[in-house]
Amino acid sequence: MGSLTLANYLGMLQDNPDDQSVLDGLRQRLENGEAKDEDPVRLLEMARMAHEQRGELRAAAWLIEIEAPLISADPDLEAALFKELGRIRQEELLDDSGAQGAYERALALRPGDLEIEDAIEQVDQTAENWKQIAKRFVEEANDASDSTLKTSHLTRAASLIWQYKKRGRDKEVDKLFKAALEADPASTRTARLYAETLRARDQHDALAEILVESADHAR
Repeated sequence: MGSLTLANYLGMLQDNPDDQSVLDGLRQRLENGEAKDEDPVRLLEMARMAHEQRGELRAAAWLIEIEAPLISADPDLEAALFKELGRIRQEELLDDSGAQGAYERALALRPGDLEIEDAIEQVDQTAENWKQIAKRFVEEANDASDSTLKTSHLTRAASLIWQYKKRGRDKEVDKLFKAALEADPASTRTARLYAETLRARDQHDALAEILVESADHAR
């Protein structure tokens, strides 16, 4: 794929946002300096926004990681990118550890930013108190009469358990996510987060089933 342009690679990633080989080719073209005349920052930014709009957050995170070194001459903009990367990892990819790393890089570029400092503190507190937080979400879900609220609480509990629990994690995560989708089958966010855990476990049949059901119920 060495003869492909940056736009070609980005188009291929739009077609298959999970294709690691496309990402590798894209990164190699940029590192080799072959895309200098292609306005790479603009193309990467446009592609990232398109992936975010379609809920393809893993691809969006990859593109931020690729774009950040290209704008190192503008520390404030680079910090904003790492801040957005932290948000995506924390809220969409169930990766608090990766989120903290992104936030810390953002803070190094923008010292004293209160929002970034608060985000780092939130990740620290969640890591320390996840059991109590997850338990509270489950209790609140059991008491909730509104299906949307119930789904939100169960989803947050499942997400915490996925990231932090060591033993017996998978069964509990499956139970909570399924209960969340049973309460609100149209919750695309819950389906997307559950899909992240299934993809990580290579449970492709279950993943396909969740995606199809989510499409069927999408508003």
